[in-house]
Amino acid sequence: MKYQYMAVISPRPDGTGYDCSVPDIPHCVSSGADLSEALAMIRDAAALVLVGYEDLGKQPPKATGLAGIQMREGCSTVSIELDTVVYRRENLHL
Repeated sequence: MKYQYMAVISPRPDGTGYDCSVPDIPHCVSSGADLSEALAMIRDAAALVLVGYEDLGKQPPKATGLAGIQMREGCSTVSIELDTVVYRRENLHL
């Protein structure tokens, strides 16, 4: 299944990397030492959570889009596209 959500990227105040979240997916957070790693990690975390929703037969959270996201100063957003079929094939060996 294909999904699209907004991720919030927050640089750490001490300059050691980035924290990320997908506000529409409860508890979906990750981090990385640099922006590229942080984005890869949040995509992985979000796809894994969505696989869980699918496996449990639950409806995934609706994406609210940029207008529904509250951000702190200094943060930015990025749209992430997720495909659970591809995620399963590449990561879960199913």
